Amino acid sequence: MLFNRIVEEVPKQGPTSRLETQPANAQNLSIIGPTLIMQGDLQGADDLHVGGQVNGNIRCRCLTLERGGRIIGNIVAEEIVVRGVIRGIVHARSVTLQDTARVDGEIYHTLLAVEPGAAFEGISRRRENPMQCIDEEVLASAAEAGADPISLKYLIRPLLALRNADGGDPVAWAKQLSLAAGCHDSEVLSEAAKRLTAGNGRCPSIEEVVEECERIDLEIGGQKSLSAAMYRMYALGAREWNAGWGPLPGQRGCRLRRDEQDAQWREVIKFVHGVLMAGTWAEQPADVVGVKILQRLEQNSGFPIEPTWIPRRVRTEFGIPTTAKGMEAARSQLECIEAGASEATEPNGSWQPSDVTAA
Repeated sequence: MLFNRIVEEVPKQGPTSRLETQPANAQNLSIIGPTLIMQGDLQGADDLHVGGQVNGNIRCRCLTLERGGRIIGNIVAEEIVVRGVIRGIVHARSVTLQDTARVDGEIYHTLLAVEPGAAFEGISRRRENPMQCIDEEVLASAAEAGADPISLKYLIRPLLALRNADGGDPVAWAKQLSLAAGCHDSEVLSEAAKRLTAGNGRCPSIEEVVEECERIDLEIGGQKSLSAAMYRMYALGAREWNAGWGPLPGQRGCRLRRDEQDAQWREVIKFVHGVLMAGTWAEQPADVVGVKILQRLEQNSGFPIEPTWIPRRVRTEFGIPTTAKGMEAARSQLECIEAGASEATEPNGSWQPSDVTAA
């Protein structure tokens, strides 16, 4: 979010704080009033006064955080005066923590002043150029080191504001967490970041973040959960599809990505084909086996299967007919084979158990 003027007009009931004494028509000042709670990043070239709460990163020229103000996020500014609460990483040439300040995180600075009564928990790092090693540089370095790009964008970026001030390498932390959570899709990662940053301001461990992603994946039906459920349902006959996840794979509106469906269809059919080949079906024509595969998929899932749900190349690979005429002929042949097998097992059929004994 870009700002360049007044974000909220100052209430006119009379000055009760330093924030309210600021002129409302200041041309280079933006103000977030004490009743505002803002979600998202703020960036601009003006000065910024914050009297409310900001959940997001801030970049501006000079920042004043008023008493009662609260920022959960990283801050980059030339000068920062703190009278409220900050949880995050601060980069500024000059940082002043006044008597009511409460800061939990890291401060990169050239000049730091801490007044009596101020509370600071974390690490102070003096730098000639404290504006370096900010979030974008951490993310870029992690990407170069092989971090998962989707996790960096949707999970790591928001959590940088909460990263523990333990003196550890932020790039290594970002890479390790991104790879641990990289199996989840952007929707799951975004929701995990939202829930974690709305907590108590403490950055959870990598294990805790991954556990949260797993819970959300199962809850909303992320790509990992959908893909696993598809395999268990069609290949193993486990009825684990949650109706809240929406349509089944193959049906219109299914949230499982098409490329994931295609890859999983092949694994499912490969498994079913292997089971059939291990039995008596190895002696049957390929197209008959292909139709039998479809039959097994329907039996396992309890739902009818449209052959077109399966990629054509996969159908071709495993003998599933790709034309209506071929499908009809193979189905008829399968019916004859199964009817013959059924007759052979009847008590009055063409053979009796005594016949086998005599043989």
